Amino acid sequence: MKNKRPIIGIPGYAGKESNNFGAGNTYLEFINKYGNPRIIMPWEEIVDIDLLILPGGMDINPADYNAIPGYAISHIDVYKNFFFTQRLANYINNGTPIFGICLGMQQICVYFNEKLEQDLKFHAQSSGRWETAHEIVSLNNLPSINGGNKKRLKIEVNSHHHQGILVDVNYLEERNENTKDLLFTHFSDPGDNSNQLVVEAVSHKYLPIIGVQWHPEELYDSISDNMITRLLTNEENNYRL
Repeated sequence: MKNKRPIIGIPGYAGKESNNFGAGNTYLEFINKYGNPRIIMPWEEIVDIDLLILPGGMDINPADYNAIPGYAISHIDVYKNFFFTQRLANYINNGTPIFGICLGMQQICVYFNEKLEQDLKFHAQSSGRWETAHEIVSLNNLPSINGGNKKRLKIEVNSHHHQGILVDVNYLEERNENTKDLLFTHFSDPGDNSNQLVVEAVSHKYLPIIGVQWHPEELYDSISDNMITRLLTNEENNYRL
């Protein structure tokens, strides 16, 4: 008997055409690498799945993190925002492994009381959906953390967001040590002159929850692949980065 493939859920949302609801082909193909896709409908309070994918999309409503809307806020996706405010807690409380992509990572951050910057005007963006935009480095490969080692490991990722999390590198280690919830694990490569880091990946300290700010469903990278494998294995502490 063949091993059962994991069931990977993704919240359904409206497509660009009015008579279209579900998930984009790019997400479905990405999910199919790891298991069988399962569209989660708005009326379903919780479904039995092995992994929840929180997809990218429009901005989070600033009211959800007690902020005044800036002028750069885009339209809110009502289906994704509904899932975030009304359904996500069910999966977190259930212990369901969760992988957030772009907006999905931002939703994870806001859920755990992190504050978003509403418009990162300086942050590099991809010229096309499948084009790389910048490099990222892990926490242990930051120059300020590893003693200025120039031979640090990097990968190139794509980028399609203008909101995000900023952190001061001078307080990063202290912040990660003292946090009750999310560890900041990967960052846009700041070079050697910037103390402000754009957070590119987060991992919950104790729960099987990981988020990335880039789009691995559009451009394969080994880091995301390893993250999802860890979440699907879901052995104790195996999902932690």
